[in-house]
Amino acid sequence: TGVALFFAQQVTGFWVDAGLPTIHFTYMAIIMFGLSLGVMTLVSLLTPAPPAEVAVATFRRADLAPEPARRGQSWVADHRVQSAALGVLTIVLILAFV
Repeated sequence: TGVALFFAQQVTGFWVDAGLPTIHFTYMAIIMFGLSLGVMTLVSLLTPAPPAEVAVATFRRADLAPEPARRGQSWVADHRVQSAALGVLTIVLILAFV
């Protein structure tokens, strides 16, 4: 969606030729979100449900507990620690460049 709207507005000039208002591309994010949400909803409603044997990804409180097979591994190998470190690093970099 983003690539199509970018080309329609910035590259080809189709956006202006079609008589659509000139909008800065960063504001197009809301339009892209709406279009993408609509497409995903439509595809979801038009396709059959997955079979019952397919596991649905759900989050449970038990998922936060250490996995028995990995209890002997280092804390650095834990994906939860890596995720938290990545989140902190992201916040630090954002604050450094503001």
